[in-house]
Amino acid sequence: MYQLARHKDNPKILLVAPSNDAADILVERLASCFPPSELRRLLAFSRSIDTVSPIVREYVEDNASPESQLKAILSSRIIVSTVNLAARFSFLGVPAGHFNVLCVDEAGHATEPEVVSVASSLMDFDPHNPNVGQMILAGDPKQLGPLITSDICRKFGMNTSYMERLMTQHDVYGRKNDKYPSDLLTKLVRNYRSHPSVLKLPNEMFYDGELECCGDKMTTHSMAKWEHLPSKGFPVVFHAVHGENLREGSSPSWFNPQEAQQVVLYVNMLMKETRPALKPDDIGIITPYQRQAQKIRLALETQNISDIKVGSVEAFQGQERRCIIVSTVRAEAEHVSSDLRYNLGFVANEKRFNVAVTRAKTLLIVIGNPRVLALDKENWLPFLCYCKDNQSWQGEDWDPNDTEKDDQAKSAVHDAEWEVVEAGASQVAEQEAVAFINREE
Repeated sequence: MYQLARHKDNPKILLVAPSNDAADILVERLASCFPPSELRRLLAFSRSIDTVSPIVREYVEDNASPESQLKAILSSRIIVSTVNLAARFSFLGVPAGHFNVLCVDEAGHATEPEVVSVASSLMDFDPHNPNVGQMILAGDPKQLGPLITSDICRKFGMNTSYMERLMTQHDVYGRKNDKYPSDLLTKLVRNYRSHPSVLKLPNEMFYDGELECCGDKMTTHSMAKWEHLPSKGFPVVFHAVHGENLREGSSPSWFNPQEAQQVVLYVNMLMKETRPALKPDDIGIITPYQRQAQKIRLALETQNISDIKVGSVEAFQGQERRCIIVSTVRAEAEHVSSDLRYNLGFVANEKRFNVAVTRAKTLLIVIGNPRVLALDKENWLPFLCYCKDNQSWQGEDWDPNDTEKDDQAKSAVHDAEWEVVEAGASQVAEQEAVAFINREE
């Protein structure tokens, strides 16, 4: 954005993201480069200015009328909004061709109709003149795709983002000789977020080992000697808890009280027993079930701890914290079938797994039942072995070579996969994620 805004052609730039969280983060990052006279954050009329951070508030229109929004759009060089809101700019009177550049951040998380509706209503494109309208898609197709609550939309492929479809199904953008076209696609390989131990496994599993750790060591290594680490210098911990799965009424949302208790113990260690102590906004807690998030928040309140973000993987997409604690919840193999039927949780979902374990900058703590997580041979089993091999295991012991319950586990997964085929895709996972995100927004 900085390079584009300083270009001699003085382009008008529209910068959009799929969620309010992601759009706000963009403004916070750009605030040091652009004053409010150049950069404006557009909010939906239903969203109060009081819900944004003080930094972002300086870039928001005080008078959120259609007339004031149109004036802000036409008079500012850079406009930031959600994709959904930008798709309605034409109804405010913004003419097609007003923006020279459309940039979609977290593009792997936006639906194709959203992105296309923004581009088609606000941009002019000329295939013979690249200076007339350009679209930049920035995102990670290896992370979460769009949230789709309709079985019909899912059937016709809308759970694949525009960005991922171009990269996997379009000849122009696809790989040739195992390489992407460098004039159209740039692969960002410098990771400025995480400690090398946090990054190593997902780097090998999802990114061909190409990611380079380039973060500030004062930050990324700040918890490498934490006194509660099982293995000093290795800030990745798996804590085995053989808890119980409970749910209330007919809700499909599960909670695990033993894991919730362990989460609170770790938060207390980080905020009360660590020197220097971590602050609430240094810690993020990820869990796949809304009910578990609720139980964790209540448990933290009893310890007079507040302002720690607790949410789903979807709610943490594009975000980071110094320390991430993951509560996987699932404790009983026989319930894996319902997980797969409803597409809930982390088991057998590589994109959720990838996002969950890559949010931490300095310390990653995962709490769960290894016997259940090991059912996922592609993702969680390698992670469990990674922690075992590096002696960063806490809690009850587990032997990766113990196959006593494998037959039962495989049978449960096999039966569940057939149930998925017979019952079709379910909306429950997406509804849980939408509920999480709506709560945050």
